Amino acid sequence: MSQRLVVLGGSFNPPTKAHKLLLRQAMEYLHADKGIFVPSSNHYVRRKVGRKPQGVSVLPEQDRLAMLTAMCDPDMQVDTCEFGDMSNGRTLKTLQAIQAKYPLWDVWFIMGTDKIKVFSRWGSREAILNDFHILWAGRDGLDARSQIINNPLFSHSMKHMAFLNTDPAADNISSSAFWKLRTTDPAAAYDMLHPAAASFLKDTLAD
Repeated sequence: MSQRLVVLGGSFNPPTKAHKLLLRQAMEYLHADKGIFVPSSNHYVRRKVGRKPQGVSVLPEQDRLAMLTAMCDPDMQVDTCEFGDMSNGRTLKTLQAIQAKYPLWDVWFIMGTDKIKVFSRWGSREAILNDFHILWAGRDGLDARSQIINNPLFSHSMKHMAFLNTDPAADNISSSAFWKLRTTDPAAAYDMLHPAAASFLKDTLAD
């Protein structure tokens, strides 16, 4: 049986307890040997933050790397292959780069079911579906399998997919929630982060 690794990409601006919980849950569900966080480039994060309310800062790539590294268990790591990239998204290239580093491993990519509509518009979707595996993660009590099983876009790719309903403990934890709470309830905001990441960010954002 091939070794398995699970990839969780995202802005991680900042990384939260929910990110680590999701990666760990996915690794256990798939019996994976390794989990990899892939933080987005600052170019991508700035573009994403530009659509959000004021009060959200874009944390530098090296700061997000430091926090993610501090969160990692021995069977987890951070891959910075997207740092410095100036495109608006490069998931296929990222998965290909990771596969090149682990040519004999099965690469699984975690996607939230809230991204189904976005994924259907990706020009790279067929290559991703054909060459890699997707673990669809359902949040907020929604069943992941039921959101995919009847979608014709995925009918020929079911053998490359698995479905995970995430831990409800993570439902109210997000990077966006951190920024919303940071000024009104900083204790609750920082409680969303891994202790090492929280300590780092408190020093970084000190007023």
